[in-house]
Amino acid sequence: MDFKEEIVQFMTDKVGGITIVAEGSAEIVYADSYFRKKYGDAVVGMDAEEIFVWNDDCPALEIDGDAVEWEYIDTNTKKYFKFNSGLFQKEGKNLNTFSFDFVNNHKYFKSNAFQPSEDRPWVDKMVDHAKTDHRYLECDNENMIENLYKAVDARDLPCMADVESSMLYFCSKVVKYNKVTLTGECADEIFGGYPWFHKEECFKAEIFLWSMDMQPRKMLLNDDIIQKVDLESYARTAYQKTINETPKLYGEDQIEARRRQISYLNLRWFMVTLMDRMDRTSMHCGLEARVPFADHRIVEYLYNVPWELKCLNGVVKGLLRAAGEGILPDEVLYRRKSPYPKTYDPNYEKILSKELLKVMAKKGGSKQKKMNSRVDFTPMVDMIMLLVTF
Repeated sequence: MDFKEEIVQFMTDKVGGITIVAEGSAEIVYADSYFRKKYGDAVVGMDAEEIFVWNDDCPALEIDGDAVEWEYIDTNTKKYFKFNSGLFQKEGKNLNTFSFDFVNNHKYFKSNAFQPSEDRPWVDKMVDHAKTDHRYLECDNENMIENLYKAVDARDLPCMADVESSMLYFCSKVVKYNKVTLTGECADEIFGGYPWFHKEECFKAEIFLWSMDMQPRKMLLNDDIIQKVDLESYARTAYQKTINETPKLYGEDQIEARRRQISYLNLRWFMVTLMDRMDRTSMHCGLEARVPFADHRIVEYLYNVPWELKCLNGVVKGLLRAAGEGILPDEVLYRRKSPYPKTYDPNYEKILSKELLKVMAKKGGSKQKKMNSRVDFTPMVDMIMLLVTF
């Protein structure tokens, strides 16, 4: 339930009808069924003062400790309400913010094409700029290993290893301060931030662009399974089905049509996977993570924004960066893209190797029997196909 819905539900439980008026104007931006029935759908967009007479002597209202400025209409029934959504804010409190990193990353970090710079200096700049109540959260090797098992439970499938285990750990820390949080997933999918939106070889590839090489995935599987399941065929079929259902825009040239296909592939596969990951890891800890960039109105709008605007002035996610000018420091806005962090501590892989040997020993070690050719592989298909399509 979003902010507007929460207010509407709260108010309509107490009164007969409600409208929401835009901040800084008298334009009605929301009207419930009571007002739509009385004035028609045209009530949205009308000037509130055309139909209401305000009573300035209004009591204060609090919802879960948050102050809301509102006014009621001076009528006999006193059932017509208005409030200004822009005035819903915490009183006397700063915004809580959080950053994620790994213990000793400052010691072992090496700049690379995947992650060109450390996050900490940029976090410091934002904390200084926004004056938030910020907490620097760090995960060590032991906690990351421990949460590998919990992450599988949270996903109900083998997952993205240390990315998911660390995310689960961080969610368990955030929930101690806030039960609801905002996250930044999905901006790359809808604004075209990933490399495959820009690389020529990706425009020519006829496969899922984030998993063009199937060999690393096949290495994880038993030979018997590989013989039973044709991974390449499944991936090609799933890819082509998605391409065939991609909406077309009349008049687009070949390059833009291909970019639209890439965007649709991201929405249907990559973005869904990341949202499921965020939802499961957060809710496993009792944290509700909301993803503003996944709002269907933003997604639908940006799907049809021309590429020269999305990549404004040739800058990756240029439109999003330009929208933040004057709000965030330019040096932060135009920082080169850097993904969710990873640990650079060489000791992590050593600990992980030992843990994997323990798991293998528990599963039978040298006494492991060969799988019978008549074994039903159906329960494993979902897990295998996740490997193929991500």
